[in-house]
Amino acid sequence: MNSERLKAAIGGCIRAWRKHRGMSQEQLAAILGIKQPCISRFESGKTFPQHHGDAIASAFGIDPEVMLTPPELVDTDDIEGGCRQ
Repeated sequence: MNSERLKAAIGGCIRAWRKHRGMSQEQLAAILGIKQPCISRFESGKTFPQHHGDAIASAFGIDPEVMLTPPELVDTDDIEGGCRQ
């Protein structure tokens, strides 16, 4: 997988988890202490959340490895760290 496809795939997972958790881009940005356009660039695959991956996963209440799997494919009852809403 080339880097552009990888960024797009990761961005899609970030978007899916954000929506799954009922957050807006603005809310996620505020939790991370960054501006909303950064979230938009992550989700669109324009930039890679290199220094924010752990913080993004933490905001969703999941492990970073779990964030790379779309929420509809994860049994959220079994995730350590509490992914249940």
